[in-house]
Amino acid sequence: MSKITTREQAKNAFKDLMRRGEQGERFDNMAVFPNLALCWPAKYQRPFWRLRYRFAGRQCKMLLGHVDVMTLKQALDETKLMMADVTRGIDVAGVRQERKREAQAKHAAAQNRHTVAALVNDFLARHIEGKRKDAKAIRQRLENHVIPTLGKMNSGEVKPRHIDAILLRIVDQGSPAMANSILDLLKRLFNYAIKRPCCSNRGTICHLGDLIL
Repeated sequence: MSKITTREQAKNAFKDLMRRGEQGERFDNMAVFPNLALCWPAKYQRPFWRLRYRFAGRQCKMLLGHVDVMTLKQALDETKLMMADVTRGIDVAGVRQERKREAQAKHAAAQNRHTVAALVNDFLARHIEGKRKDAKAIRQRLENHVIPTLGKMNSGEVKPRHIDAILLRIVDQGSPAMANSILDLLKRLFNYAIKRPCCSNRGTICHLGDLIL
């Protein structure tokens, strides 16, 4: 295939590749325009656009979009914009990966803020520590009996069965008084939780109110 230099040639190359793909041929990194390739790997039902370029002496590539949602014109325009950044010394694929990592980190941080472990720490700091003489003992009870089971769960995902399992395990260990103490703490903990906009534990609270050991 001769070198593609115009958008009209890109249009013809794209049509030819799509025809071959529709007939069952599969391919990877087939040039449609400088720095723009069409990919239709064997395991893919539909093709996608890939940006290819060299940066700091190495070959780089980046997914631009899928053909079903990004037209040839859009892919060409996006390639032009991306390559302008590359010319200015910006590794566009690296920038995208960094943004993805930052977004994932923010999501993970948001999830961690809503965990039972985070809820316990917040509850203790606001209502127990510095206000009760037995604050250390209360923290130890929650850390010993609640955090190992529920700590990593999102506080809004806690169900009555999770609470039942904790209380029954404590009773089976021969400590019904401790189970009642934990039950009381959990009632207070989740009553506090439903006042926070990020949590929804009303079903758990109603169930806890019915438990008597």
